[in-house]
Amino acid sequence: MSPRDKKRFWTGMVAFLALALAIMFSAISTQNYALKAGDISPETILAPRDTVDEEATAELKQQARDSVSPIYLLDSTILEQAKNENRNFFEGLKRAKSTANSYALSMGFITVENYENVLTQEQVKNILESLSVPIEAPLLYPALLLSDAGLDEAMQATESLLVAAMEKGLKEEDVTASLAAAIQAVQGDNTLGETQRNLAAAALTQCVRTNMTLDQAATNAAIQAAEDAVSPVEYKKGQAIAREGDVLTERQILVLTGLGMMEGSINIGPYLSILFALLLCAGIYLFFGYNFERDLVRPDRKDLIVLVIVLVYLLLCALVCRTEMRILSVALVSLTVTLTYSPKSGIVLGSLFGALVTALGYGAGVETQILLPFFVGNLFCAFVSSIAVARFRMRSGTVLAALFGGLACASVYLVVGLAASDSFQRIATAMGWALGGALISGVICLGTMPIWESLFGLITPMKLMELCNPSSPLLKRLSLEAPGTYHHSVMVANLAEAAADAVGADPFIAWAGAYYHDVGKLMNPAYFSENQLGGVNPHDELTPEESCAIIARHTHDGARILREHGLPKVMVDIALSHHGDSLMLFFANKAKELYGPDINMKKYCHTGKKPRTKEEAVVMLADGVEAATRSNPANLEKVINGIIKGKLSEGQLSLAPLTFQDLAEITDAFLGVLKGVYHTRVAYPNVQASELMEDGKGERP
Repeated sequence: MSPRDKKRFWTGMVAFLALALAIMFSAISTQNYALKAGDISPETILAPRDTVDEEATAELKQQARDSVSPIYLLDSTILEQAKNENRNFFEGLKRAKSTANSYALSMGFITVENYENVLTQEQVKNILESLSVPIEAPLLYPALLLSDAGLDEAMQATESLLVAAMEKGLKEEDVTASLAAAIQAVQGDNTLGETQRNLAAAALTQCVRTNMTLDQAATNAAIQAAEDAVSPVEYKKGQAIAREGDVLTERQILVLTGLGMMEGSINIGPYLSILFALLLCAGIYLFFGYNFERDLVRPDRKDLIVLVIVLVYLLLCALVCRTEMRILSVALVSLTVTLTYSPKSGIVLGSLFGALVTALGYGAGVETQILLPFFVGNLFCAFVSSIAVARFRMRSGTVLAALFGGLACASVYLVVGLAASDSFQRIATAMGWALGGALISGVICLGTMPIWESLFGLITPMKLMELCNPSSPLLKRLSLEAPGTYHHSVMVANLAEAAADAVGADPFIAWAGAYYHDVGKLMNPAYFSENQLGGVNPHDELTPEESCAIIARHTHDGARILREHGLPKVMVDIALSHHGDSLMLFFANKAKELYGPDINMKKYCHTGKKPRTKEEAVVMLADGVEAATRSNPANLEKVINGIIKGKLSEGQLSLAPLTFQDLAEITDAFLGVLKGVYHTRVAYPNVQASELMEDGKGERP
């Protein structure tokens, strides 16, 4: 590609991207309002897409979080520890009483009525430190006077109150109240003496404690579950955010701001998604074009048509996407591109177009549950419709191929609907939109294709089929004025189509080009042997030079006639190149016989150009093979190989993109066709049926 062509191509790509962005951005843009909280709504404002009232939703979630109570775990060992401490306290008092009595005996006291006068401060201190429950000396002295049975009664009463307070679990915030209730209960127990009640109150003060620990993980999980259970406060697409005459609240203003509907506010997310989707699709398009379909990245009219078609169809989608997304079908693009380029291009560009329309739908607020099956369904639609239309040779096949693509898309809706347990009505509606959209796409493609063909000089299989209709003006003239040439052209077309298909060339172009490759013979049909039908050969009266001039002229005459009739350039090129600049052996040999060996061979050569495409090359070979095998059908493979070797040795295929493997496949393709033409048949007996029935005994079957 020359620098100038590159500049043209990239200028076109930039212009396409700019226009595509403008179309898609305009489709998702919303009206902006200059309003604030407290203003009167000038009209009913509808949500352009589904949106969430974030503030209201956040309030509900906070309420849900606040409603969750902390979750605690009961630790049963703590109650046992408290009971043990209580027992140890009273058992310690028993031991302290024994120690105190020992002190008293050592001092000569046989009975003690008040240990306050008996024990020293040091002895009291040692006794108090040995107890598990801290008490004061004034309580110790009367406690030492209690019997063991009295201490046991106080211990049991304390333990009962401990169990009552802690058995079912005691939280930190409830400890004070529970302790107060337990102390009140023991102070009101008239079965105990005052000293017993005071000892029990001291033990309760020491032993009553929380035995519930906060389960933070479970609490957090409960809070999260409560938050997750909150349904978002949503405005559905088309739902009124504010009605005309309403006083707007701060919350409504926030919703409008989030939707990008307030002056100075914009929701950039949908715009960024469309921008990135467009750039990604453009990158894939360029990668595919440079590596697999070079015609897509050439700065010619054919490349322009793809960009124009995508823009036109994108504009249609932009107008429809806000109403019913599912009626849009990529069959519109995949069919057009397949007819213009190839099925693989139709599949790739149709899929990319589906991605763009999906991004457009997202920006326009279409629900995700619609977008996902829409995108997947249209991938299948692009594949099926592209493959199907490539197999049809009539324009009516375009609609049928679109319907096949629609069925593929509808099947995806069916699978997704069944998986989601949707209602029959919902599934049937989605399938109906898919089929209807595909049918509309097929009709639009069928109706607009002649426009594209006319505006951009497109060559489609449908166009070529129409040109090769026997009733078309040039072919009708050829069949009437040069019938031998016409039948020769039909045979060459069959050979060229088979060979082109075998080597990956365009079989339609080769087939149609072969039909018209000899149309230049209309200027002098009698000077070509296939039209002489055993009559006088006018070349017998001409010199070899004159004959060569007439023969060589038919390629140029054909090109001129085709141009005058507005036929595609590729067919003009085939007419010019089907002989190349090869030598006319018959007349060159005749000149040698007349003038001797020293002749200028250039006078006896065709004056066309050498084939530069596979289609031109297979028509050249098919033309030579058809003529050679018609005069010598005995050894087909040998004749075919001879023609191909002759073209190679003359250098006629030096510019054609054919490999030796291609030539082998062309040979096989020619053989397959010619064996069907020159097949053998059984010899019928030279006798009439009536003669066999003369004896009267024969019976008809």
